[in-house]
Amino acid sequence: MVIFTNMTACGIPMHRSDVICGSDTVEQLATENFGRPVQMWATDGIGGILTEQIKAVARQAEYVGADETKFPVQEKESESGTAHLLVCSTGPEQERPFAVYEYMPSRQGQSLAAHLKNWQFRVLTRDGYEGYTSAFREQGLESRNITTQVCLIHARRRICNAVNIDHFSEITSQADGALLAASRFEEHSPQYLLCMALIALSKLYGWEETKTRQKGESREQQLERILRYRREHCTALMDSVDEIMMALAEKYALERNGRWYLTREGSAIGKAVIFWLNNRKKLLSLLHDPCICPDNNQVERSVRAVAVYRNAVFFKRSIEGGKWFL
Repeated sequence: MVIFTNMTACGIPMHRSDVICGSDTVEQLATENFGRPVQMWATDGIGGILTEQIKAVARQAEYVGADETKFPVQEKESESGTAHLLVCSTGPEQERPFAVYEYMPSRQGQSLAAHLKNWQFRVLTRDGYEGYTSAFREQGLESRNITTQVCLIHARRRICNAVNIDHFSEITSQADGALLAASRFEEHSPQYLLCMALIALSKLYGWEETKTRQKGESREQQLERILRYRREHCTALMDSVDEIMMALAEKYALERNGRWYLTREGSAIGKAVIFWLNNRKKLLSLLHDPCICPDNNQVERSVRAVAVYRNAVFFKRSIEGGKWFL
């Protein structure tokens, strides 16, 4: 990954990057080529050896979060005109933090599989995209008994979209905001029940805030305490959300062959319900492993670098530009 700030790239002065990185292919620096010498050094040059070693170490991590983001391109390699970057990152408390960016011509399962097959993770935190399931199946990764944690924030977003009241984000940002939002609805109405689910998730995150290592506490003691807190307090909260979703499913969802489907096309409430029910076991993985993050926030923060770069290059939508994040 290359981060550009001011007139430097990775600490290298822009006007000398071609000399320092051993490249004379760039005659003038502009928005579409100002990081090219650094990138060539990190991929085709001597820095490529270091890059591959860093990736090799990263791919051995046990706990990994993954997300994808769009990257518009104009070449024929992407038929839709939109490629993707796969971002893999560690959790915030892992010993060796990293963020690895992989270029993909599409978001389909085979593109994900081509990259994920090289990773040795035991736990993967991700959103609810089913492409990961097909990628696991295609590469035979199911036999590795990989634990999946589906991001709780993605589930919360769908619930928030389903509540659908004016100034909802402002209300819920306040103390007891979800309870204040619930007071606007008739008790036991679908929106009221969804607000109760939001309250339960807020309480869960309240307990998550206590997992920071305490003074004089070893790592083993910290993990033991986190697991105990999750089992004693968070299990009941997740069960309450599950009960709410099952109650709403009677009206908004239909089970068929082990999966849940909408009974009303386009229903925001139904979408929140089926997302939860179709991922219910994978949303609960954190209750059995204290090292699992409940969400993908760390990865999404790494995605911001792509968004900044994507906006900075304007109309320069080349395949090479996407691969600059390798």
